[in-house]
Amino acid sequence: MRRIWVREISGWLAALLIAITAVAQLASTARSELLLRDADSLVVPLLVRSAFDGEPFAWIMSSVLFLPEILLLGLLWVVGRVLALDVNAVLLLNAVINLVALYGAIRFAAGRRREGSAPIGWSIAARVSLPTPSVCTLEACSASVTS
Repeated sequence: MRRIWVREISGWLAALLIAITAVAQLASTARSELLLRDADSLVVPLLVRSAFDGEPFAWIMSSVLFLPEILLLGLLWVVGRVLALDVNAVLLLNAVINLVALYGAIRFAAGRRREGSAPIGWSIAARVSLPTPSVCTLEACSASVTS
């Protein structure tokens, strides 16, 4: 029984290391602007900041799609205020937590360990093998199209 928990904790730690590595890699490149400044990435942070600043709630969107993200980012926003983190740090922390949550969803779908199966290992393999979103900058895209 104890070995099962060691495997589970090892899987979660591996997922955390993968998430930190992926977010650090993204943050160190020019593509960090897509995470930290792109309009699609900032919808939820703008909504959370609006709510925390006490502005009137005049947002119109599907709450089903954004509710988990709003709750998580709201919690991280409070943590960021307590720890005096800037918006970029909160967004990067949110990205790490989202990637670890993706592992959790894959691990949940993999089910319990049975004879001849390795759900933790396959969950890590699935997380690693998922394609990283490849978004090019306007200059890189136009250069690849014209050449």
